[in-house]
Amino acid sequence: MLVGIGVLACAVALFFGDKQLGRRVAACSAFIVALLTVSAFVGHEWNAALGTDVYQAHRQAGSALVNGQNPYTDAVRFADGNPFAPPGRMVEGYPYPPLVLITYGLAGAFTDPRLVSVVSWLSFLGWFALQALSSRSKEKSEASLSVLMLLAFSALGSEVLFMGWTEPLSLLLFLGAALAWRRSPTWSGLLLGLALASKQYFIFLAPLLLLHRDDGWQRRSLTAVITAGGSMLIGLAQNPSAFVQATVGNLVAIGFRPDTQSLPGLAADLRFELLLPNAIWIGLSLLVAFLLARSSTSSSGFTIRSGLALGTAFMLGLAFPNYWFLVAGLLALGTVLDVDEVSETLPIRASTT
Repeated sequence: MLVGIGVLACAVALFFGDKQLGRRVAACSAFIVALLTVSAFVGHEWNAALGTDVYQAHRQAGSALVNGQNPYTDAVRFADGNPFAPPGRMVEGYPYPPLVLITYGLAGAFTDPRLVSVVSWLSFLGWFALQALSSRSKEKSEASLSVLMLLAFSALGSEVLFMGWTEPLSLLLFLGAALAWRRSPTWSGLLLGLALASKQYFIFLAPLLLLHRDDGWQRRSLTAVITAGGSMLIGLAQNPSAFVQATVGNLVAIGFRPDTQSLPGLAADLRFELLLPNAIWIGLSLLVAFLLARSSTSSSGFTIRSGLALGTAFMLGLAFPNYWFLVAGLLALGTVLDVDEVSETLPIRASTT
């Protein structure tokens, strides 16, 4: 209902208002709808006893931290939410990297861990709303408004928040890295490293990190590698084997799921098998990332190519709604950044001409 009202408000604002005023009213309407949707979600859904595996993983990891236990051991043990898993199967060890542990896990020790997603998601949407409201560039304002409405009115965002998936935090970190990209390669690299350390599948972006070229790329890439690698030491320090088993072994144990939103999942729906061996799947995904990385020369280029490279890896392997949520967010962010970078270079090109 709120989404329908928001769409109608945006349509009326754009149709009846003058161009600049209409864009501003539409941007405010879209963000308010997102805010109200999240507020309603927080007030009504989160009071229920939830059984989602991700939510339980965050809460148990928080309890382990508070009690001085290692969350990557059997101190965290929760029911497997995979609908194809044997009944009663339990997952042992927190399956997320240390960055997620000290955000979602730590929050889960005192409150609902999904508040991290709410803050991250509203901050991410808020940046697009701010660009739509304040940008002097008509192109950037319109692009920001379009992306804001697309993301704010999508039902996928609410599902990601409800399930406790962690992609909103990753998107916010990518946004922070992009905003600091040219002003401070060091800070940009720090935030980029944290973003890459927030999910295991970001390993597919290694070619982009190594081959991207623009001003400050060496310092940015080096800082990102050190930050991402250093964050992993938090988990490896106490019990390396338990950490590897929890963050890698648990993923490998998932195996094939016919409900995956990927080519293998589509093939399963059509009653035939299309499963690539892991070596071929990883090799093809890294090859695509390598080919994309060769022409990456800006923050928008890096962000868009990151979305495309991950989308390729997900399409060839396993993918679930939160994976495509991340891809959509990266492509949306890169699109708006591209408008900004092109607009800033136009006066230079004009004066040169």
